[in-house]
Amino acid sequence: MGFWARDAILNLAGRGIIKGKTATSFMPNDIITRAEFTALMIRAFQLETAPVGSFADVKIGKWYYNEVMIAENLGIVNGDMENRFYPDRMITREEMAVIIVKTLNVAGKPLNAHGNSVLEKFWDRDLISPYSLSSIASVVGEGVMTGLPGNALAPKKTLTRAEAAAIIYRVIDR
Repeated sequence: MGFWARDAILNLAGRGIIKGKTATSFMPNDIITRAEFTALMIRAFQLETAPVGSFADVKIGKWYYNEVMIAENLGIVNGDMENRFYPDRMITREEMAVIIVKTLNVAGKPLNAHGNSVLEKFWDRDLISPYSLSSIASVVGEGVMTGLPGNALAPKKTLTRAEAAAIIYRVIDR
């Protein structure tokens, strides 16, 4: 497996944080969902509380139910106006940044705050949603999230499972 994220994937798999899509295949180039990323962060930091919540679209029996409900209960994730989480929707880079910052705060390992000046080198910084601006500044400032070729942040871009593994690996080993 000469894949660029091989070490991160194998490390997280060895810790029981990340799993394959099947018993024999990880599918690193598949896009990661909101439920998958949330579950990875809860597992990575071994966060526990009662898995109760109120999301209308997160049903008992789904593989991600416990982790998403724990995340909701701890204030890591929120629903929309109709109390939906959209677990199967692909996560964006800005949503990921917010979940990382909130998870680290709950785990007692907060990132240092960084002003928006760390984002000045990115041509698309004006595309960052206001709700995620400080989180993106923190993850960029701490080197957890890097830009893409061409000095782009691509806050609305989705992530692959490999990209998510690499980012989580950087988060837990910082």
